Amino acid sequence: LDYRKIPVPTPTTNEFWLSGVDIKPGNRKIVHHVILYARWPDCPDDGSGNGVFIYGWAPGATPARYPDGVGKRIPAGAEFVAELHYTTCGSPQTDQSEIALYLRPGPQEREAETRQANDSRFEIPPGAEESRHNATYAFRKPATIYALSPHMHFRGKWMKYELLLPNGKRETLLHVPRYDFKWQFSYVLKEPRKVPAGSWLLVTGAFDNSADNPDNPDPKRTVHFGLQSWDEMFIGFFDAADDPSTTASARSGSTGGQP
Repeated sequence: LDYRKIPVPTPTTNEFWLSGVDIKPGNRKIVHHVILYARWPDCPDDGSGNGVFIYGWAPGATPARYPDGVGKRIPAGAEFVAELHYTTCGSPQTDQSEIALYLRPGPQEREAETRQANDSRFEIPPGAEESRHNATYAFRKPATIYALSPHMHFRGKWMKYELLLPNGKRETLLHVPRYDFKWQFSYVLKEPRKVPAGSWLLVTGAFDNSADNPDNPDPKRTVHFGLQSWDEMFIGFFDAADDPSTTASARSGSTGGQP
């Protein structure tokens, strides 16, 4: 079904910091995903008008939790909006999903953000068993990565996150060799990874648009980016925070191209 946007009251009109977020779907028969966004005047936006991504639930998602001294800042006067995506199941249904906000007192040393390496210009040929694509994100300031969340749809086959360091070294942060749209994990790093300025995050992956993919909605179709599950997405979400000396500076990144 079409996405629904529902206003969600904030716990206070003053600025506050989140140490974690969780979403409990009310009816798993029909809830495809729930995403919580925040909007305020002049807030960052990817052009969609949604505002800032706070947290998203899909099957397999785990609650977002941040270490001491790290949190997501919600400015005074911000408004929450929940994006709910429902799928039909053949009978009338109701849903009352729940959102839990965990607050942290006072400003934190590091401001966490959900960022992404995103390719929305891909084309997947009909019948392709291994249609490979990539996206990058540039770290122009020193930062720390806390969690990685690969996202594709039914044709998603595998995804890998690699860190390309200024000294020329290449480090694998995550490799998901068998991606499953029906079980979308977030992978929290056991030890947060400090990233020097000048590094790149390279996300590579592949789609299986062949008839051998039992989840494939239509192997005869050329597939592009789209919001519905029969379309595709190629997004390497990750949670990160700039070093304290740079958190107030303008944020920067890259959603495409080669390092």
